[in-house]
Amino acid sequence: MAAASPNNAIRRKLVIIGDGACGKTSLLSVFTLGYFPTNYIPTVFENYVTDCRVDGKSVQLALWDTAGQEDYERLRPLAYSKAHVILIGFSIETPDSLDNVKHKWVEEATRLCPGVPIILVGLKKDLREDPVAIEEQRKKSLRFVSPQEGDQAAREIGARRYLECSSLSGEGVDDVFEAATRAALLTFERGEGGGCCVVFRSLGPSTQAEDMNQCTRFHPAAPTHVYDPSSNRLRLSNPQIFLPGFYATPYA
Repeated sequence: MAAASPNNAIRRKLVIIGDGACGKTSLLSVFTLGYFPTNYIPTVFENYVTDCRVDGKSVQLALWDTAGQEDYERLRPLAYSKAHVILIGFSIETPDSLDNVKHKWVEEATRLCPGVPIILVGLKKDLREDPVAIEEQRKKSLRFVSPQEGDQAAREIGARRYLECSSLSGEGVDDVFEAATRAALLTFERGEGGGCCVVFRSLGPSTQAEDMNQCTRFHPAAPTHVYDPSSNRLRLSNPQIFLPGFYATPYA
């Protein structure tokens, strides 16, 4: 049977990984807090919790943001423990970040969490139509990753889905987390316990617990937000996020 909270919600854990500055934190911020962060601050660990309902099931979804920079290679594996679904993000404006999905991130995810479903997410899709971004790409002799390339990469790495979204406009954000929640539920239904177990080597003088205490910020209660199709943005409201077949209420 599913481990449930007192209100019969199933607990699931989502971990998002990918290159630094590819848009992971903005995605989580827009979904859980309802705003797009304007300043870039590299993440070490950033945790959010939200209550969701999908297909009639209540789900307490823990969202773990991670650092993509090499400086945090030894800490990132801590985030994978007992994950039920992995989001691998890349920036549509940076083809190298998609290459790293195929040559770095999927290897790490499958090594630390074998059998856990992966969803590939193309971030910053709004930049494909942004004149300034288009000009910057031209000056750098770069190109945007196409939807077809994203689909192909998802097939190559064995991802369950490929989705694109824009954290700036809110387009596609709800679809990403609905798909992730569904995948996490399927993971649990295949066997008791679910998730993955990570075995750690010594990280040095400090213990893993000390590292987590130093590096993790936890958001148990987030402002509630809903998707407004008229403006194509997420806006603050109360008390639930309403989506087609899906809604979420942050912890009170």
